[in-house]
Amino acid sequence: MSTLVRERRGALDRVLVLFGSLALVAVAREEVTPLWRRCIDPWVDSLHRGPRMLAGHLIVWTLPMAIFSGIALVFLIKTRRFQPLSITRGGRRAVVDGLLGALFAIVVALLALPLLHLRFGFAFRGWEQAGDLVSNAYEELVARGLVFTAAWYALDSRMLAALISGLLFGLTHEQYPPLLRVLVGITGAVWSLVYARTGNFAAPWIAHEGADLVLGLILVG
Repeated sequence: MSTLVRERRGALDRVLVLFGSLALVAVAREEVTPLWRRCIDPWVDSLHRGPRMLAGHLIVWTLPMAIFSGIALVFLIKTRRFQPLSITRGGRRAVVDGLLGALFAIVVALLALPLLHLRFGFAFRGWEQAGDLVSNAYEELVARGLVFTAAWYALDSRMLAALISGLLFGLTHEQYPPLLRVLVGITGAVWSLVYARTGNFAAPWIAHEGADLVLGLILVG
């Protein structure tokens, strides 16, 4: 039994699950999020810089996509296509694999450092890093929880599903330069495989959070 997929159905159902999930994320990102931002930005902009960054992570940038993805996941779990989301399965292995996923991302970033126009330097951003704890979970819910699992369900291939999830993950980080988006995509694909191996949603979140925390502390633009 797969750690993430429960009952695969016919070809049409697989296509609908995959493209429906991708369309849902696209609508949430391109239509709902801009509308949500127009409503909430005046309040966020009234905050001081630190709380503004925290509010952005918590309730602005990724929240609509996470809500849409969460609703889709509940439906796909209740209809027995996906396994229930777990944060306890294989606890020790999930933590170890998550930390190894974080280490992979850190090493990739450091190897590409000369090309990324970044440099070493300590930068503690407490408000932003606190917001990352939640916004990284939002991003993982979208990229790994929904898109990767939907692609695995549809294609019956971890590798193809990881590539699709990684591609989406890189594309949605449009605030980064092209090379960094490619690296983010590669890293996202690896984190998808971490999720598939453990079946524990905490594993890719640990990888994401660990990488963001370390790189955010030691690199500055």
